[in-house]
Amino acid sequence: MEIVKVKTNSPLADELYALLKSEWPEFEGFKLEKSGLAIPDPIISLVNGKLVGGLSFTTYKKPMSEDVAIWINAVFVTPKYRRKGIASKLIEKSQGVRSELFALTDIPEIYTNLGWKIAQKDSHGTTVKTT
Repeated sequence: MEIVKVKTNSPLADELYALLKSEWPEFEGFKLEKSGLAIPDPIISLVNGKLVGGLSFTTYKKPMSEDVAIWINAVFVTPKYRRKGIASKLIEKSQGVRSELFALTDIPEIYTNLGWKIAQKDSHGTTVKTT
């Protein structure tokens, strides 16, 4: 298995976008910049050269703040490759893109097991952040 960053306008990023869009029809396309911040390139997982998952970023306000930060927008692993640690490896790779990173999740344990801290819980889910 290989975890790598890919350029937003690459064929592998296009393939990841199609996967994310099939899971979440409202998923926006990848952007290079949003809210005045540069958006990091997507991160993908390859098994024998085949795309099996990925992670993308966006911007949004920090919890209980008007400041904007980089957030993980989506983490997806194809069903056949789930429960093999791929999502955790994608999240681990993401930690180097910014000193502070946030994510809204229904599965906070994936993040807290990697050292992330819970920033907020509400009806939308659990917001976690890097430490």
